[in-house]
Amino acid sequence: MLGTLILATIVILIILLVLRYQERCRAFKEISDRYPYPTWQERLAVAKRNNLLIGGFELHKVLHEWHTKYGPTIGFFNFFGQHKIITADWDVIKHVMGERKLFPRPLFFREAVNFKRGVSMFTSEGLEWETRHNTLAPLMRFDIIRYHYENVHSNVQELIRKMVEETEKTGGKALDAQPYLYGLSLNIVGKLVFDLDFESISLNPKKFPSSDGKVELPLRDILDARVDAFRSRIALPLWMWKWPLPRFEREKKSIAVLKGVYEKSLVRQKYRREAVEEGRKEDFPPITLISLLLDTVDLEVKKEDGSLSEATRKAIARKFCYKELKDMLGECFAFFAAGHDALNVAMGFQLYVIALDQRVQAKAREEADALMKETLELGLEKPTFDMIDTKTPYITKTLREALRLYGGANLLDREVEETHEYNGFRFTKGTEVLANTYSYHRLAFGEDFDKFRPERYDSGSPDENKPHFGFGYGMRACFGRRLALMIVRVLCIQMLSNYELSIDPERPCIPEFHFGLRPNDNKTFIKIRPRSDRK
Repeated sequence: MLGTLILATIVILIILLVLRYQERCRAFKEISDRYPYPTWQERLAVAKRNNLLIGGFELHKVLHEWHTKYGPTIGFFNFFGQHKIITADWDVIKHVMGERKLFPRPLFFREAVNFKRGVSMFTSEGLEWETRHNTLAPLMRFDIIRYHYENVHSNVQELIRKMVEETEKTGGKALDAQPYLYGLSLNIVGKLVFDLDFESISLNPKKFPSSDGKVELPLRDILDARVDAFRSRIALPLWMWKWPLPRFEREKKSIAVLKGVYEKSLVRQKYRREAVEEGRKEDFPPITLISLLLDTVDLEVKKEDGSLSEATRKAIARKFCYKELKDMLGECFAFFAAGHDALNVAMGFQLYVIALDQRVQAKAREEADALMKETLELGLEKPTFDMIDTKTPYITKTLREALRLYGGANLLDREVEETHEYNGFRFTKGTEVLANTYSYHRLAFGEDFDKFRPERYDSGSPDENKPHFGFGYGMRACFGRRLALMIVRVLCIQMLSNYELSIDPERPCIPEFHFGLRPNDNKTFIKIRPRSDRK
């Protein structure tokens, strides 16, 4: 009897595998009949170069080579039977990125991000995403950016001071700017989200305790642990996610500390509100993501541990579709992690290309000098937010060009929810679509696509109004882009007004693909010296 049962189970499994294989073959034929395909020899060459069946540090270059050879939209079928459409065609990317209901993020990716951290808008789809987006997007209005201008300005000053001090200690040698930029982005985005000073612009950053007081970690270690664990989950099957692997154990500690930070922020908001009610205006609560979220519900915080009352939990659930309190923590963490990481990478690449191209640096410095001159004539200590926002067109173009060449999110994975056709393209349910903005930003911008040339966005230029994915597109566009623009403008103005930048030829910054482009070894070496035209 037992033998018959085992045999029947084996037969059923074989039948299921055969059916699955036939489904994959049908999908392969459908895609291969419609789209050009890289050969198996080319796929094997990629595996040999990268030691991976797909991916690796040169993935963006390889895909661009395929697009150049086969066209802007190609098919792909890997050794595991996964079928994909990879596109660098503007019309297709616009459709994929604009139709969120038809192209949600793959479920496996969303589960890997959400694991142990709570659901966020970043990983939501359908009605849940619409509810959160319609609530959160308006919160990033202009006044919250204006409010945090002072914080940005003071943190940028501290960053430059630390970098100059370190340069002087080493006798003028090039230093790795990435740790300082990392700390700057942590401080600014952390203040905006949690209303806490993380004191991260230091090689010995401040440590924060967990809610139980058993663990202390600096914020950068928390984020690194979370990212490392996410990368491991992407590469492992679901049933291995709870194994006590070293990366997952580090993640547990980081979550405990992050909860402590979150609870501390909640209690801080309660005390500030009490101060307002008592008429102490000097303690008026700042505009932060947590304060704006909680302003929309009746907040009741228990003084002892910072936990929310049951009534508040239900109000939050109704307002934001949060199924439990950890989802609100997940929302704050997702905004914080995504915001600081993208900002850190963008600042690093922009400073490097400005240091590399002295012609561009000179033009950007002229604009910064003109702004500072006007500031002095008005009797101000520093430019106002409105001056930064309206009188730095060339510096803004340098960021746009840096994001075109080295944007962090340049291979966007989506899954077809419903079978449909669009402008001659057929999208079959279950097929993954990779929007390759890295190749689009090269194929669409002419023969000099690999040149850093901010003037391509000048009025009347052929490239002036071409679609640009530096901050995403449509409803998926980054609603923190205004904050990023302000930070980069302030950094460039303060840096170029007082210093000259150059690169270290022996240690160039080479972009590598790590779930997006990153500097090689995550290091960006830049030389800083006082301006030669000033004594």
